[in-house]
Order: sequence, then C-alpha cells, then structure tokens
Amino acid sequence: MKNKVKKLRLTIMLDSDLQTRLRKKQIRKLSRSQEHYSLSRCLNDVLRDGW
Repeated sequence: MKNKVKKLRLTIMLDSDLQTRLRKKQIRKLSRSQEHYSLSRCLNDVLRDGW
C-alpha cells in the first residue's frame, strides 16, 4: 500500500512538471509568433511608406 502511494505521488509530481514544461513551451511559441507578427508589420510599413 505504501509503495502505491509513493508511486502515485511521484506520477503527480512528474505530471505537474510536464504541465509546467508544456505551458512554458506554449508561452515561448506565443511570444515567438508575436515577434514574427511585429516584424512582418514593420516590414509592411516600410514597404508601404517607402524608406
């Protein structure tokens, strides 16, 4: 019984670790796409208005 509880606790810890890692990945993805968006917008402005 004790072993089961230990295993369960371990899986919960691992699961939460995985969750945070996934969240970090998503945040990174989001910020990257925002950077890309602002970059392309800047380029569009330059192309539209000329140098």
